[in-house]
Amino acid sequence: MLDSARIECGDGELVFEAIDPQALATDADPQWIAAEQSNSTLVLGDKVVLKLLRKLAPGIHPDAEMVRYLADAGFANVPPVLGTVKRVAEGEETLVMLAQAFVYNQGDGWQWTLGMLDRLASDANPSFANYENFAANLGRRVREMHEVLARPTDEPSFAPERLDVDSAKALSERVVRQLDQALAHIAEHDLPDGDAADAVWLAARRDGIAERVSALTAAAKGQPCTRIHGDLHLGQILVAGADVMIIDFEGEPARPLEERRAKDLPVRDVAGLLRSFDYAAAVAERNRPAVPDTWDANADEQTLLFRDCAEAAFLEAYYSSAEPDPLLPVFLVEKAAYEICYEAANRPDWLGVPLAGLIRIARNLLGESTS
Repeated sequence: MLDSARIECGDGELVFEAIDPQALATDADPQWIAAEQSNSTLVLGDKVVLKLLRKLAPGIHPDAEMVRYLADAGFANVPPVLGTVKRVAEGEETLVMLAQAFVYNQGDGWQWTLGMLDRLASDANPSFANYENFAANLGRRVREMHEVLARPTDEPSFAPERLDVDSAKALSERVVRQLDQALAHIAEHDLPDGDAADAVWLAARRDGIAERVSALTAAAKGQPCTRIHGDLHLGQILVAGADVMIIDFEGEPARPLEERRAKDLPVRDVAGLLRSFDYAAAVAERNRPAVPDTWDANADEQTLLFRDCAEAAFLEAYYSSAEPDPLLPVFLVEKAAYEICYEAANRPDWLGVPLAGLIRIARNLLGESTS
């Protein structure tokens, strides 16, 4: 990168670019980061993070694009891009590697959250004040990021657009299609009695959910669509002292680049983090050591209290004095339905987690009691 090298590669070449040469200048030995992610990552001397993409696709990559745009706009809560490696062939570029500034941190938000819940599991009177501060700060930073992405700009790929009638209809169809896929996956699996009853309940209300989704999206005509993170969850957050850094803007790797770069409603990111809080609570509950012939009602109550406190602190900080977006339940339906499809394909024994979440979301959407 420092040499701006160009190396022949098949019918094209690898093009190395140093965006911040001074920050890239390090002779430290690389250290691999062991993490569950779709890229290979190494750190050079606590100065530079090199991310080697394992799933390549030609076109403008949203990770480098989003981080550079946000950093250039003055948003300080993303690690700046220091350099790139792209394969260029027949006029088309493919991002191969990304260099970013290293951020001192206490781990990603997912592992940090699970660690906090593990420590509090044995506390008879746990305090979630520290986590509420984290969730509130996260809410503020995500709001600030969305505010930057909502600014008028001459760059077509970042210029906000208004949700029109056709886009609202397409959004409704997208969410309902995801719901139907989830219901199909549920029907293919043998579920425990409680989950099976939930599945029956959900299937019986499919049409009612679809009608509410359609009504809410139709009423959202005129809302601004902007670039968003697109795959925002606690694993995409670094806990950096009293602050947070937002990372991994590549979107869902299984989707085409055009979809990952598409504009959407910012509330989709909000829904992703709320579902992540719920998943953290479920994982903490599953990780709790089982004691035969006992039921720790206090521990269950603590888990639910954590989820409610985290969600409330995040939403209050994100929306400030405004009312939550009425489309939030729509995106929560889509996210929970997506999670059901993911678990059905990868961890069928976890299906009960997103299913329980979708039931709770559906009850709220339909105005039914959650008791």
